[in-house]
Amino acid sequence: MDKTRETWVDIAKGIGIILVIMGHANCPNLPHGIIYSFHMPLFFFLSGLFISRQCENNFRIYLKKNFKSLLLPYFYFNIISIAFYYTMSIMFHKELLIGNVQDNLIGIFVGMRFGSPYHHVLWFLPCLFFAKMLAYPIFKLSKIQFGGGKFLLAIVTLIIGLTYCKWTKKPLPMSFDASLIAVFFIVCGDYYMKYQAIINKWIKKSGLLLILLSALFVF
Repeated sequence: MDKTRETWVDIAKGIGIILVIMGHANCPNLPHGIIYSFHMPLFFFLSGLFISRQCENNFRIYLKKNFKSLLLPYFYFNIISIAFYYTMSIMFHKELLIGNVQDNLIGIFVGMRFGSPYHHVLWFLPCLFFAKMLAYPIFKLSKIQFGGGKFLLAIVTLIIGLTYCKWTKKPLPMSFDASLIAVFFIVCGDYYMKYQAIINKWIKKSGLLLILLSALFVF
């Protein structure tokens, strides 16, 4: 694997993490709006850079790998957080745990984005997991379709996700509604990796235009 490519991907992830921290640190409205206009799509985009290679495995291997890297950490950290605050509450005779233990444990498996603080802060992990599960059949089906098949299928999931969010304004368990939207950015990451040289060349020629369009989009 190209070490240079791995380096820039790691740097991009690091920048994304810093932006997430800034976005949750009560920063002023303008930088907050700029950060929230792209920081989560950035992570989904980066997750799609190498997904074609992952989808070459059979589904059982693909499922097992993503379960270990995404869902297991989600469950581990949530359970540890609840156990920690529950223990601190007992030791200091003070209600430090928000809600009771049973509801919080059940909440982990429901995984609502705006629920208990012990699981909604990690909504990204199950969201990415289910987005990658949705991406797998799209990548498999696209091999028997015309060239842009997976992009069209990703647009379909994007429209379904956006429509659901617009009409209901209620998140689905495990952030599945956001997963439908995330698939689009994962596929974009795959297309970028495949046509990286062409896209980079176009960006260099149209850099100023892209900056202006991005600024307009943010405002």
